[in-house]
Amino acid sequence: MAHLAALVNDFLANEFDISPVNASGLGLTEYDERLDDMSADAFHRRDADAAEWLKRFESAAGELSADDEIDRQLAISALRGRLIGADWEVWRRDPTTYSGPVLNGLFGLFLNRLRPTADLVDEGRNGRIIDPLARTECARVLRDLAADADLRRDMGVASRERACMCSAKTAADSILIAIEAENSAGALADHPWNGYR
Repeated sequence: MAHLAALVNDFLANEFDISPVNASGLGLTEYDERLDDMSADAFHRRDADAAEWLKRFESAAGELSADDEIDRQLAISALRGRLIGADWEVWRRDPTTYSGPVLNGLFGLFLNRLRPTADLVDEGRNGRIIDPLARTECARVLRDLAADADLRRDMGVASRERACMCSAKTAADSILIAIEAENSAGALADHPWNGYR
């Protein structure tokens, strides 16, 4: 049982480290200043890590209490689910992979209000910034999605699918505007959003 408890603690520490937005949402304020690494390398690393964690949890079977066995099986189920979806590479297809952590991360800070409002505003302004490597990958993926949405619209795709693609394009365009503004030297000084930063 002690071995499983240590394994679970190590697993959760790793999960919080690779997804600080989720950790922050769970109330761990030490992660409030961080954003998930959304680079291609990070997504591939998470998949490889999931395979390793799965092996570790599968080998932890033994004389466990019913509660510990449930915890072990829950971790195994989550890791298998992650691995099943790994080949799909949703991060290459869905713009909310990039907008979700930013928007939900900021929303979670103010929803939970575990710290004074002034501190939360500072976190939102300074802490939840996509790192430069992820920014580049995010821009590439979102440009591809926006171009695909334009192509499908021009080809006359059915209205329901067009609505979904327009929604993806709107999200992609919004994030690209923010990324371009962030990357352009001095662009934020005259940017209309400057008053909100």
